[in-house]
Amino acid sequence: MIDILSKEQCTGCSVCVDVCPVRAISIHSDSEGFGYPKIDMGTCIRCNLCEKKCPVIYAEKLKKNDYVDPICYAGYSKNPEIRFESTSGGAFSTLALQMYREGGYVGGAVYDSKYFVRHYISGDKKELPRLRSSKYSQSDTVGFYNEVVHLLDAGSKVLVCGTPCQMAGLRSFLRKDYENLIIVDFICLSVASPKVQRLYLDYLEQEHQSSIIELKYKAKDIGWHNLSKRIRFANGKTVYGKKGVDHLSRTFHNHLSARPCCFNCKFRGFPRVADITLGDFWGVDKLKPHLDNNCGTSAILLNSKKGEFFFRNVASRMVLEGIHVNDVILGNKALLKSLPVPGKRAEFMASLDKEPFDELVDRLIPIASKKGFKQWCYQSFKNIHRIVKATSLHPKPLFQFLKYNFFSSNIKTSWGKGALIFPHRYCVIQIHKKAKIELDGYVILGEKTISGSKLETRFYMCENSCLYVKKRFRIMYGGNIEIFKNAHLIVDWCGGNVNNTIICGDKIELGYQVALGRDVVIRDNNGGHNIALEGYKNSHPVKIGAHVWLCSGCQIMPGCHIQDGAIIGANSVVSGKVKAHTLVTGNPVRVVDNDVFWNL
Repeated sequence: MIDILSKEQCTGCSVCVDVCPVRAISIHSDSEGFGYPKIDMGTCIRCNLCEKKCPVIYAEKLKKNDYVDPICYAGYSKNPEIRFESTSGGAFSTLALQMYREGGYVGGAVYDSKYFVRHYISGDKKELPRLRSSKYSQSDTVGFYNEVVHLLDAGSKVLVCGTPCQMAGLRSFLRKDYENLIIVDFICLSVASPKVQRLYLDYLEQEHQSSIIELKYKAKDIGWHNLSKRIRFANGKTVYGKKGVDHLSRTFHNHLSARPCCFNCKFRGFPRVADITLGDFWGVDKLKPHLDNNCGTSAILLNSKKGEFFFRNVASRMVLEGIHVNDVILGNKALLKSLPVPGKRAEFMASLDKEPFDELVDRLIPIASKKGFKQWCYQSFKNIHRIVKATSLHPKPLFQFLKYNFFSSNIKTSWGKGALIFPHRYCVIQIHKKAKIELDGYVILGEKTISGSKLETRFYMCENSCLYVKKRFRIMYGGNIEIFKNAHLIVDWCGGNVNNTIICGDKIELGYQVALGRDVVIRDNNGGHNIALEGYKNSHPVKIGAHVWLCSGCQIMPGCHIQDGAIIGANSVVSGKVKAHTLVTGNPVRVVDNDVFWNL
């Protein structure tokens, strides 16, 4: 019987559930959150269909196709919206849209309201946003195979996408080869535990005191290469989880959350089970840099004649270039090799119900810290490069660099961390001896695009004013930064442009990846002028969230609160609250579009 298959073998594909003629098999989750079949022996008729259709038992028979060495392409959708919203280059969406055009159905993984994953099939292209993108959690496929066969037998065209083991399960489940079916799988590192993902989401909701309204893996907002996920909350907050830092990413990329069978995957290698295999073309930046702008590039493997013929119908909608399968393998070792079993996996899984999720991950997989002599030498090289680039070894900026980084007791810097002030030529710097600067990141003042320009950059800090920089603060030539008495300017990561002005008389906060266009003005005060109006305040704090784009000439006025991901149009004037991921423009601003996402 199928329930004696070991956990090290069972993929949880649920084919045995769908194939059982008397519904004697059900899926039950274990302590790790993975589902395994259980047979009701009182109902079972001993037909052994569960074993006869098990893809693991007959893996070698299922691994056959027209091409042992697939026809391979690198590419991305010509539609920038599709590419941006997709996991890699938009290949799946392009294939799915073609199937919809032909009046067919598309099946794949979708989230439910709790962000558990299940397989779903639909003939409505409005469902494509739910179907596209990686989910990084085991999908519930109970009932899905029967739905697919019902549509195929009715003569409908169907395109289905899933993990290699799920698509092998579909192949095994089918009674024959259907010409009206296109099977798509993807380059799979591992299948992750739904329980682990839910614990992570519970931790985030508690941390940010708000419910999650969107979970998007490989969001392109801060770049495809960052492997970041975007989590949006009902309170308007947006969090970006990056590989190596984010708690869930650490569990996944260290293989602690992987299903046991992934350590001995039966469906790696060639030939592939699916007609088409999709994945990220990692290494494109070196092999085909003209195809990479950090918005995602797909690797497309055509494994069958049927898959090749179908792909011809969509080729004109993509930017494509032929590549060799070895080019794909170079950045996707998971095509050939199973994961090594991590030594801490057993302890991690055993502790899931005993420790808070974040504390458990921090204990077992601490964030890699770059310390030691080699790191100091590397950072020193970067510092020297920035010094030479900024000062061009002219006496005045060199003197300013030394003075403000090493001979000013009120300025906290760090050579080893690169947390330094790098003034370019033609910077006027005036910092009161009772002002305070604390740097965990670096400051660039007066950077130039036109090297011969003498456009002045001004930086002024009054008595008891404070500047804190977490990662980076770059002000280009023509900039004017003034921080008045008792005022605080707090910067996470801000990239400036020509003629930026920041006038801080109270408190201004700039979040992670705030991008300033030319001639942007940010001020939290009215210069001490009084107006005879009830409720008037001369100053009011300004807060600008993460990943906000302030376009050329816009003015951010006192009391403004711009939430994460917003875009402020050119020459706009903002004086109130701007909701997350909106595009606003005008004077006063009005909302032009909602749910807008962009890439820096």
